Amino acid sequence: MGPFLKDSNQRSFSSDYYYLKTNDSFLKLPRLWLCYSKVLEKAYCEHCWLFADPKNPHFRWEWIEGINVWQGLSKKIKKHVTAAYHCDASLKYDMWKNKKTKDNLVDVNVKEQINFWVEVLKPVVDVIPMLSSCTLALRGHDERKMNESDVHNRGNFLSVIELLAKYNGVLYSVLNPENKRITYLSPETQNELISFLSFHIKKTIIKDIQESKYFTIILDTTQDISKKDQLSVIIRFVNIDSDSNNNFRTFIVQECF
Repeated sequence: MGPFLKDSNQRSFSSDYYYLKTNDSFLKLPRLWLCYSKVLEKAYCEHCWLFADPKNPHFRWEWIEGINVWQGLSKKIKKHVTAAYHCDASLKYDMWKNKKTKDNLVDVNVKEQINFWVEVLKPVVDVIPMLSSCTLALRGHDERKMNESDVHNRGNFLSVIELLAKYNGVLYSVLNPENKRITYLSPETQNELISFLSFHIKKTIIKDIQESKYFTIILDTTQDISKKDQLSVIIRFVNIDSDSNNNFRTFIVQECF
């Protein structure tokens, strides 16, 4: 690119400024930020022109408005490339050039966190219905932090989670004693998960009953140790199993309590 207009001292911009010379005489690193305007006959920084923050306390307008004083230009370039506002502008330029906005980077980080906690919660959520189907209580006498050797009865839930963590790297990282993050294993979280699962199960049962041809409701009461009546509700419903041609195959009788 050239020729370049000379000033009153017969100095001008040179194409050599576009490259940073290294100790290896055959290796030149391009200064991708450095541009020259043939209209203004000035050199300027494209990165700063696009993305520099004027609120930065070290911000300077000279590389945005353009430089046409060529004496000592090499020193000016060296000083500019180390300026904080230039480095920040160059980072923003690279992200823009690669179509990686700050929002996109944040989205990537959020997605990584979501995927991590999904992998943590999968076994946690699976343990609760498993214990419930075996009519086993979740809680123990002492639910202090995992891996404490003096705790003998953490309960079925935490004991199973601790066992699974030996074979699950993601879960193990959460239970690591050095981990200061949340674990989603507290009694409050257990209750919340139980409520979510209960709501989902009830919703599924209601849907199955509504789709069934026949159903019956059985009510029964019994007194507990405090002589209060406890009501049990049993719903028995029938679904018809058909083949792909809607031909009858059998009745399916189900019960829920």
